[in-house]
Amino acid sequence: MSADILSFNRVRPRRADPVLAQVEGYWEALRDGRPAPARAEVDPRGLADVLKHCFVLERIAAGFARCRVTGQAVNGLMGLEMKGMPISAIFLPETRDTLEDALERMFDGPRTLALTLRSPAGFKRKQITGQMLVFPLRSDLGEITRALGCIVTEGETGPAPRRFRIEACRLQEIPLGHRISSRHDEPAPPGGRGQVIALPRPDDRV
Repeated sequence: MSADILSFNRVRPRRADPVLAQVEGYWEALRDGRPAPARAEVDPRGLADVLKHCFVLERIAAGFARCRVTGQAVNGLMGLEMKGMPISAIFLPETRDTLEDALERMFDGPRTLALTLRSPAGFKRKQITGQMLVFPLRSDLGEITRALGCIVTEGETGPAPRRFRIEACRLQEIPLGHRISSRHDEPAPPGGRGQVIALPRPDDRV
């Protein structure tokens, strides 16, 4: 890795899954004590090993975000290119209200978002589970209207499309503190501790 590509190893990952840990560690190192890094700072080369699991979102309305960039694993869940589609497309209708609320609070916080997912069994399909992380990013105008995300699943995907229910939803307030580099011009915000906000589990009925 060349010197101008930020390494996720600067921040110790906290996730058990190596893909989630790498994406979270990269984002944490990139933001460097700020509430959120800029979209322009995200270098795909820094996520080369896990890029197929990643996506970039654009906030288009309250609670709605569309995919600007999607990796192969994300596209594979739907069996088509997800670029330009709302991220809600990979969620079952009965769970989309929870998703919209979570996305709105993530962007407004800003906060980080962690979802536990389940796609139920069906015709020629076995149940699969998954995890999704979403991290806020600043646009070129400095607004929190972009996000870096990743999704990993367990089990045989089977025929596409696969859509998910939200089994658990956690919003994490972003701790602010001392920077570990001098790459950025704006002053560092005061220190703070993160707080977990758990949304109610959505109704499990179809």
